Amino acid sequence: MLTNKHQQTNMPGVFAGDCAEAVDKVSGKNMVNAIQPNSAGQARITVTNVVTYARGKPAHADLNDVTHINVLDTLGLISGSFGDWQGPRGCNHLEQTNNTSGRHLSLCFQEDVTMGRNVVGWADHIGAMRGLIES
Repeated sequence: MLTNKHQQTNMPGVFAGDCAEAVDKVSGKNMVNAIQPNSAGQARITVTNVVTYARGKPAHADLNDVTHINVLDTLGLISGSFGDWQGPRGCNHLEQTNNTSGRHLSLCFQEDVTMGRNVVGWADHIGAMRGLIES
């Protein structure tokens, strides 16, 4: 479902939350990423604007962009993917696996820009890596 930056559909007063498309910060394309934390951000903007609209005021809360991100804790094993982790054609990949500690890190670069990341068993610096991909 396509919405504007206020999570409003093409029908006045009709808003959509975590099933809506949003602009991906990395690719600049519309995407559906109904996974926490993006879905929670979309829901927050949607609810804020529904209440504002119901009070007779124009929607004002904005969803600027989202980042393709997913972090899971599966029986204590942390895994995550951020940004364009498969990478555009011609991007450079850097991978490191430590079988002893059960860790895997995969980074995708285009020139000197981090485009995406996959991790398994590596929760250190997740926020910093998300920030590098979003910048």
